[in-house]
Amino acid sequence: MLKLVGSRFHFRRVVPVPLRPILGKSEIWISLGRAGKVEARRRAAELHGQMTDLFEGLLSVSDIKQSSKTLTFSPEEIKSINEKYVFKTDLDVCKGIIRVLEDTIEIHETLRIAEVHNARAEVEVKYQKIVMQQAEYLDRLMLGIKEVVIVAENFQARLLKSMEDLAQRLQISSAEKKVLRACLENHG
Repeated sequence: MLKLVGSRFHFRRVVPVPLRPILGKSEIWISLGRAGKVEARRRAAELHGQMTDLFEGLLSVSDIKQSSKTLTFSPEEIKSINEKYVFKTDLDVCKGIIRVLEDTIEIHETLRIAEVHNARAEVEVKYQKIVMQQAEYLDRLMLGIKEVVIVAENFQARLLKSMEDLAQRLQISSAEKKVLRACLENHG
């Protein structure tokens, strides 16, 4: 059962009578925080299912025998349902059933919306992961390109230096040739 206490929703579940000595409680209260009504109903539905599983599990390992109907609705819960839905006539019973079905539909719709939201979040996470992988790939590619540019610049600098050295040698060689020609012409 969902209760609003102050500004916080609380989940309340009556502990089946045979389990009270084991759990030491007649009911369990769990704060659902400041969640909105829809989120609180979704959480309450999850907690209700978990509590039912817990109660059934405790009953299965204990010596206590009890039907699942009693587990699902304790006398206190039946009283609470009657107070909530006030069944006095057949029409009231039908209206109560409709309210229960509407609540169930609302819980299922809340769960569906949560599943859609989770699916969208998963797709977004996958997309972000792909974007990060592509960014890392581009970073590695840019580093590789920078290394190639550095090697090319070093090669270009060495080639330019070699060409300058060769040009200087050719100039010296031309000068030496001129001197040798002049010497040959004077001695000839």
